[in-house]
Amino acid sequence: MRADRGTGATTEEAQVWQAVRAQLRSLDSARSSSLAAYEKLLKAHADAKNIDALYDATEHAVHEEQKYIVGALEQLDVLLALRKASTGDVRRRKRKADDELDMDTKPKSDVKKSRSPAKQESSHVARIKSQLPLLRGRKVAFCQALRGDDTHEEEWIMATVISTIQGDKMRYIVQDAEDDTAHGPTWNTSIDSIVPLPVDLDSLPPAPYAVGTRVLALYPDTSCFYWATIQGGGPAMNGSVPRSKLVKRESELLTTPYRLMFYDDGADVKQVPAYLVVEHP
Repeated sequence: MRADRGTGATTEEAQVWQAVRAQLRSLDSARSSSLAAYEKLLKAHADAKNIDALYDATEHAVHEEQKYIVGALEQLDVLLALRKASTGDVRRRKRKADDELDMDTKPKSDVKKSRSPAKQESSHVARIKSQLPLLRGRKVAFCQALRGDDTHEEEWIMATVISTIQGDKMRYIVQDAEDDTAHGPTWNTSIDSIVPLPVDLDSLPPAPYAVGTRVLALYPDTSCFYWATIQGGGPAMNGSVPRSKLVKRESELLTTPYRLMFYDDGADVKQVPAYLVVEHP
């Protein structure tokens, strides 16, 4: 069984709580606009020339208010899930107890079991090139080495970048994110076996993943990543919105949840924050 998540969950909770507060501030502003529009509508005469415009303005204001209510509730759902994972004796676990695997504390070499062809790996490097080299402390999804033959499926876990290997921005030492003690397990790996998690606006995809897109996502209440299919949600990265406004909403965008259906998990739809959903290399 894995070690407790510790301070990592606290950081995630703080990010989500900031997003909740941002939604509530926007809700307060939207509610004021909604009430103001409603008062104007009540004071207007039925035959006023601008009555249609007043109706439209009131309807728009109400829709904005509803949008922020839904957004705040979604963020609270994410926060509750994180709190559940960080309290008590919650530990990393796979979805199937009989599929658990003990980890070797010795460093392991690069992992390429059931990996994608070289062409796709080159695309992976191209997507994250602007983020390299990855800095110490950066959280990543790491393809952990598995014992046994090459028929084993990949196992992706949450890890933390410790350093580059000899200054090479394509090779790294990573450590289990759940055991960040001096003696925690580390691995030597390459960029082909890790996917950096989004930390800011620039590291998010330019547009939310489309419905049906296959992704890697952190399964709720674990620190393991699994295949999932996008069912909806995700940050609204509208190209028409000025970058300056998006930067102000950075924390909210990172924690906006996707609705996901995990493979071999039935028809259950789960919510996972955008910064814990990535493309497979």
